[in-house]
Amino acid sequence: MSPPMPTEMFMRSMSDSELVNDLTTRQAVERFTPVESELLSRLKGLLEDYEEVRDALEQDGDAQW
Repeated sequence: MSPPMPTEMFMRSMSDSELVNDLTTRQAVERFTPVESELLSRLKGLLEDYEEVRDALEQDGDAQW
């Protein structure tokens, strides 16, 4: 098995909100192609949706106990 990419290790060490904030900051500072900007925007949306679903499941799990 090949070793993980450096960015993969970095992403695993960050929380979802930290990753979104980092991507937002990089998008404001660095120059991205239109395709890269679109992909970053979609990734941010997916991470935000994931956090909402995760929080809802946690609340649902807490309510059942």
